[in-house]
Amino acid sequence: MFKGMIFNERGGVLFAVALSTVAMVMMGVTAFYLANTEVTASGAKFEKAKALYLAQAGLHRAIVEMTNGMDDGWQDEIAGADGTTGTSDDGILAFGPSVDCTPFQSGYSTGESDEVSSSYWNRYLGHYDVRIEDGRRPGEQSGDCNKAILGSVGVSSKDFSTRVEAEIEVFELPPPPSLVFMIGRYNETVFPDPFFAGQSWWIGGEDRNLDDTGGPTVGKPGIGTNGVAQGIVDALNDNQKDQVSGIGYDPAASPPIPSVQHVDTQVNLREIAYKLKSMADNIVPPGTYATFTGYGSPTDYQITVCDGDLHLSGDIEGYGTLVITGDFKMSGQGKWVGYIICLNHARFTGGGTQFHLYGTLMIGNSSGLDLLAEFEITGNADLLYSSEAIEKTRLAVKTVAIKSWRRMAAN
Repeated sequence: MFKGMIFNERGGVLFAVALSTVAMVMMGVTAFYLANTEVTASGAKFEKAKALYLAQAGLHRAIVEMTNGMDDGWQDEIAGADGTTGTSDDGILAFGPSVDCTPFQSGYSTGESDEVSSSYWNRYLGHYDVRIEDGRRPGEQSGDCNKAILGSVGVSSKDFSTRVEAEIEVFELPPPPSLVFMIGRYNETVFPDPFFAGQSWWIGGEDRNLDDTGGPTVGKPGIGTNGVAQGIVDALNDNQKDQVSGIGYDPAASPPIPSVQHVDTQVNLREIAYKLKSMADNIVPPGTYATFTGYGSPTDYQITVCDGDLHLSGDIEGYGTLVITGDFKMSGQGKWVGYIICLNHARFTGGGTQFHLYGTLMIGNSSGLDLLAEFEITGNADLLYSSEAIEKTRLAVKTVAIKSWRRMAAN
């Protein structure tokens, strides 16, 4: 009896097959569920990414619009088409409040049939909505608006949305308060410390045209500082005081009264220099150059940056902005038209043929900081103020700077 029970296998195979089938079905259902979940998650991730790219596209298009409108401030863009703030169209740019997006413009050819090309490249990807608002603090809201906040919302074709915001401002070179501007500390005798020797140089704050027509007119002080100006006057010998002309210059006095003035302008030249470095047309390695030409032209003012010490000892010709983050020594001849910005020591020690600067020279780091910088002029150099050169240089540099941007909540 027991032997029959032990060796009776009827129904065992069927049970094993059924159990295996159930297990396989469960595994298949699980795999399908996981795959479906992954596809859904991937789809959502794709739609969120698409919404972000759409929002960024709106932001970049708005920056183009703001770049075109920055010369006269952004009040018009903030007020909208009706020109009045506080109305429903405030902050709507010329391309409208909402822009539908497709992969490419109509007419783009994929090499496939027109029907396939049209159906694919004209697919609706989603849209972006852009608005701008005044980015100035309450105490800053006078004159041209040079700061704004851009908000762009990207909405995918599946209604996923992302918002990005950017704080932007107009970046431009500061208008110089004088021909030679020495950044100093308030209430300090002089900073940077100047040194003057010889009589073969001239610092002229009168305004000069680049074609030398009409003669110089009233311009700026020859030397200005936001420190105490008397220290600069004291550094000049009596027979050198008639070599610094401009506003307030009196050669008939005894001794002559040089054009040296205190100005209230506060400048962070280091911040400006490193912004210019990111925009530079030319990066020059530190060193000594017997020939320094080809940096810009009368019709193409450029940004040239040397991140270190620069010594120009031979022929020089350049147009635009020259930035030196270390020491600058000029012992050559020729000319530079525009801005020279030097964060450390600036020395003009040339002999022989004269060097000419038409524009402005700015020396130092950041107003109010205990950072040493020196100005020395002992050789053949004429530093001459030119508003024409300055404005051409500022126009070539002027751009929209993104101060910060952030991504907001997305669904």
